[in-house]
Amino acid sequence: MTNRLLITAILLGTLLVAWACGGGGGTTTELPGGSEHTQEISVDAESGGALTLESGARIFFPPGTFDMSTIVVFSDTIVGPEREGPTYPEGTTGLISYLTINNPAAQDNQFHQDSTVTFNIRVSEIPEGQRYWVYRYDDVEGKWVRFGNAVATVGTGGVTATATLPTTGIAYYIGSIGLFYGLTADGGDLPTGVAGLVSGVVTDSVTGDPVEGLDLMLYLVSGEATTPHDFLNGVADPGNPNNHNLVYTDENGRYELQFGESDIGAGMVYILRLAQLHEDYEETETSSFTVSSGANPDKNLVVVPVGSAS
Repeated sequence: MTNRLLITAILLGTLLVAWACGGGGGTTTELPGGSEHTQEISVDAESGGALTLESGARIFFPPGTFDMSTIVVFSDTIVGPEREGPTYPEGTTGLISYLTINNPAAQDNQFHQDSTVTFNIRVSEIPEGQRYWVYRYDDVEGKWVRFGNAVATVGTGGVTATATLPTTGIAYYIGSIGLFYGLTADGGDLPTGVAGLVSGVVTDSVTGDPVEGLDLMLYLVSGEATTPHDFLNGVADPGNPNNHNLVYTDENGRYELQFGESDIGAGMVYILRLAQLHEDYEETETSSFTVSSGANPDKNLVVVPVGSAS
């Protein structure tokens, strides 16, 4: 087949830096303004589904997210105690963006894939590229807590931020999620447990447009053989749920693989394989890379494309 999909960027591994939020709980109850919208989306089990609100907020469910067609209520508003300052995480004065995702799935129709959301930033002057931790309201604890290792990256113009949510395995609803003033992963900081990142963008080589929802699978190379290789934020391969070696591109064609120290070995060769799921996976492009120790071998990994100078 004619190859039309190219990896256009692979970035260096990143230094792991400790991060902590300070200060006390906020008391602000006035949420940032903006129109609020609520819509329903019917997510087909085989083809997935996506919805964009008038505000620019967006949600995307990959194919295979549910076992059956499922109605999901998507809103750029929140109601209830999560609006109140005492429920906010420490070190912030309030929300800068928020969403509600209500999924009436039962225990036998839980999420099987991670989902992608785009937040509508409700304040001004947010720098492009700024990374915010994603928080989720915990109904049991009665407070906002970090939603796994999810990080939202602010896009062009500073009006939206996109994140991949760790929804795999969740039953029933996701609930309220949000981004808070000051609670950022800036300065090259990484989510807890992450020792390095590999990220890039997939575009159509003819049109130059980003390719959304593309599957990227990671393999370890050993001589002539390749074997699926798990990584920290990898989702399960639908063809083999034991292998968490898959990640999807977002609406901007971007992907990110997070590696823990135990996920990856210096000097080994890995293949990142782009594929599209039809009846089976069909390879469209591959990119090989190695990993070597950096200035601080305990905390710094350097990703080097195969054939490039280190």
